[in-house]
Amino acid sequence: MAMKAIPFIAEVNSIGFLNIDEKYGITKLINQKRFRVSDTSMTYRQITYLDKDGLLGVDARANGKGWRLFSIKETVFLSLVVELKKYGFTQEQIKPLRHTLIIAGKDEVPNKFVFDELIGLCMSGMEINVVAYSDGQILFFDPIFYSLNREGILNISDNTSFVLIRLNDLVNKAMEMLKKKPIETTTSPTAAYLENAKNTKSVLSEKEQKVVEALRNQEYLSIEVRKKNGDLDVMKVEQLEQYLDNQSQVISLIQQKQYSDIRLVKRDGKVVHLASKDTIKL
Repeated sequence: MAMKAIPFIAEVNSIGFLNIDEKYGITKLINQKRFRVSDTSMTYRQITYLDKDGLLGVDARANGKGWRLFSIKETVFLSLVVELKKYGFTQEQIKPLRHTLIIAGKDEVPNKFVFDELIGLCMSGMEINVVAYSDGQILFFDPIFYSLNREGILNISDNTSFVLIRLNDLVNKAMEMLKKKPIETTTSPTAAYLENAKNTKSVLSEKEQKVVEALRNQEYLSIEVRKKNGDLDVMKVEQLEQYLDNQSQVISLIQQKQYSDIRLVKRDGKVVHLASKDTIKL
């Protein structure tokens, strides 16, 4: 089933984005084609597969020659595609997303400007959660609507299972290409929960405290918590890719890991990226 991309953004946040965009020109910044494949976190093989799947769109190279260039918005979109493919979504499901998020026509809703807004809100420090259901729906929530959805107030889908991806983490990958520091997420349901926890007398258990500390860690791309007999057991955390200057760093990093799934990316015969999913006993 083809995916439908639907944004749930409060009007006050949309107005806030328009004001920020007018002041800083975010839309122009994220749509400027300036990055080569080697500048992104993706491999040439991934780009080749995405191109065959028809997910890259029109090749902007003059006469098909030279380096193919991507904008920040395109790299964020392609990173989202890669994440969805990890969870088994097919190219036929994902392909319509390009038309609704990148190249939508005037008769399509949402139109192409919604992705500019979503990325812009991430750059302003607001958390944007991507929720993908197996029935083909993919929804973008700001903190207000995400909280409403989790409380069952919106009644969007009959499916109880879904994949949750933080768009902010994908935007921060793009920030690396601009040589910028990661953007701290200051407005989110998690931040609201933590702030509320500070003002209450409730005490978290040691295991719960470890999970909260993991949520605060900006270097973690994803967090998976598992229970055993109803109690928190282990937590798997996936860290953002580390950029390596030499091969000795690779050996050193691997030796430091005890229980990890490690992914290495090579370029020109050298290991340049290392990403790991660590298992932490709670």
